[in-house]
Amino acid sequence: MGHATAASILGCTIFAVQKLAATGHLRAMDKVAPFRRAEVKRLAKRIVFVPEIMRLSGCVSCAGVMNWLENAGIEPLFRLKTGGVPVFDRVVVEEHVARPEFTRCAHPRWIRRKLLGMVERGSSVHQASLACGVSYSTAKRWTKSEARLAKLAVLAATIV
Repeated sequence: MGHATAASILGCTIFAVQKLAATGHLRAMDKVAPFRRAEVKRLAKRIVFVPEIMRLSGCVSCAGVMNWLENAGIEPLFRLKTGGVPVFDRVVVEEHVARPEFTRCAHPRWIRRKLLGMVERGSSVHQASLACGVSYSTAKRWTKSEARLAKLAVLAATIV
């Protein structure tokens, strides 16, 4: 199979396939159809690229995925070049995506709980957003929403 077909199966670009071949992660046989389908599929079961992680997790941006992976402690297996495209272990990523605290939106629930806890303990919304890798506007929205819920809880307690 050619570079384009291999890129389609791996969920990456032709450039990434070329780099995988150059670094020895994918063995090229000849120039016309350099890759064996079985070898490409075997590699696809072991690795995952950021665009596929975005699709699996429901995150809407590369930065959001990278923040989530960093906060979850998931390191890339390798990069295709220094500072370049990160390649992750599929099993580790899929284990984290399958967790119940993952909300299938831009941020996992535990990030929201962490941020709200930091604000409750005295951090500013801005400091907490930086520490959690969340945009300031999202952090502000979460804290306003939490304050509204707290007011409703107090009101409900006074009625009962």
